[in-house]
Amino acid sequence: MTDNASKTSFVVAGKDVDNSYRHMHHAEILKPLEKARKELFESRGISLQKLMEEGTFPVVSKIEIEYLREIREGRYNIVSEVVEISRKELCIEQKIYNDKNKIATKAKVFLRFLRAGYPLSAPVPEAVSNSFGVADTKRGG
Repeated sequence: MTDNASKTSFVVAGKDVDNSYRHMHHAEILKPLEKARKELFESRGISLQKLMEEGTFPVVSKIEIEYLREIREGRYNIVSEVVEISRKELCIEQKIYNDKNKIATKAKVFLRFLRAGYPLSAPVPEAVSNSFGVADTKRGG
């Protein structure tokens, strides 16, 4: 885990498991990933609530996700890491680990920032890009 990463735990209870499949439904897995992204920002002193109060709204623009192992009842860890920042986009890599420390799910989540006065998306806020210090590999985003 690097300096740009954070680790979050979550528990899957019986109510979270789809009775038909006996594991967590693929769409439900997005919820703990979202919570982990929020905790990643907070671990760097970035309040998403404050960004929104200032008129900047982080939105998911794309998700690439692989479901490698079933997620059943139990405790899981999510490691979230900012891996790329361009002028208008931020990429977070997330991995869910099971109790055997095997990757159950991995995702790349791309965020853009909406703000009044910008027709599509605004530049990544300086407070965000400065907090993560990831090399800009896609200038012009």
